[in-house]
Amino acid sequence: MASIFSFPEYKMVSVALFLLCFGIVSGCGVDNENNDSVKVQGVKNLMVYTKDQNPDTVILSRELVYGDTMNVLFRSMRDFTVDTAGRVYITDAARGVKKIHQFKPDGNYIKSIGGEGRGPREFLGPCCLKIKNEQLFVYDHRQFKVNIYSTEPLSYQKSYTITPGELAASSQGRIFSHSYYFLTDSTYLVGFSESLSPDNLKNRYADYYRANRKWEKSSGKLFSQLRPKIMLGDFQGKKIYERFPFFEKSLMAVSRKGYIYRAQTDSFLVKKYDKEGNYLEGFYYPYQRASVNREDALNATNTMTRGIAKGMDLPKHWPVLNSMEFDDKNRLWISTITNSREKLQWWVLDKDGKLIARFRWAGKRAEQAYGLEPDILVRNGFFYVQEKNKSTEGRRVVKYRINISSR
Repeated sequence: MASIFSFPEYKMVSVALFLLCFGIVSGCGVDNENNDSVKVQGVKNLMVYTKDQNPDTVILSRELVYGDTMNVLFRSMRDFTVDTAGRVYITDAARGVKKIHQFKPDGNYIKSIGGEGRGPREFLGPCCLKIKNEQLFVYDHRQFKVNIYSTEPLSYQKSYTITPGELAASSQGRIFSHSYYFLTDSTYLVGFSESLSPDNLKNRYADYYRANRKWEKSSGKLFSQLRPKIMLGDFQGKKIYERFPFFEKSLMAVSRKGYIYRAQTDSFLVKKYDKEGNYLEGFYYPYQRASVNREDALNATNTMTRGIAKGMDLPKHWPVLNSMEFDDKNRLWISTITNSREKLQWWVLDKDGKLIARFRWAGKRAEQAYGLEPDILVRNGFFYVQEKNKSTEGRRVVKYRINISSR
């Protein structure tokens, strides 16, 4: 099955012209409803892009499905990743299972690792799978440790405990946020969040530090990122909470050369930083934000949390940005919220923010509240996405071949 999408190119204009369009000239075609001029004003080394007609085409062709086999029956599929050889690794986080399954590029099952327990090769909360230098990294969020495996063959190498150690002790009582990135082969970027309390549910941050290959602190705090807002409620006499997808949060992605790209989801403004956390440059796209209504809030809840949605104050607009990830060719893939409840819009950009292509893809905006791990990866010329199997209600990873036309 193949899908074809065509969209216009974007061109760069000066910040001064952009601000003129906001403040004076209504015919520039820039949406001033959300007052992004305040956000871009004073930002140095900023590239601002505007629309021009010169479409690119993206073709996604479905090739393979990874999931249940004669050897594996997933009970709670979670994170996944893909190595340079095209092998796929998928977590089953179900109670009593806690395993990671490895598949060949052609979809055939290879083997499984882990199992529930506290041993050096076991997991209580496996998540956050990443590949670096033919090694698989798995974070166990209940044991605060990182397990490292070779990928061929898939075998255990070593583990590092993140807390209580020098890095965690220096983070002033914060907990590891499940978020880590590779800046170099021997330097990692790791985040620590404030512990949940009634005082910070709506305004909580994660602080980021550099760590060495032993997960020991090697810098002071580089910067902070806003975590998703949490709303409290009551259900049958018990305190409950819910995250809603229309509240602002922070996004981050790290390029293959270790540059840090950061953004707030309320505008299409992305800033680039060096490994020390120093700002270098940024880029911006004007974007029409969708309006939030009560039905949107209700669609993001279940029976227990519906009461929260009925009584809460709503923001006026949805965020612009939903997710941001680099592929293995150093291209930036950004998904944005649209007026459709069922589709996200994906932007493929070069490292400077210049548009390569855009396309729409299935993605319910009411299910985008957490954003801790991506449910898509782009590797080896393929678009991997976690989808629901409509016949079983379970999850599966589907691989699509990517073709981007030349201009």
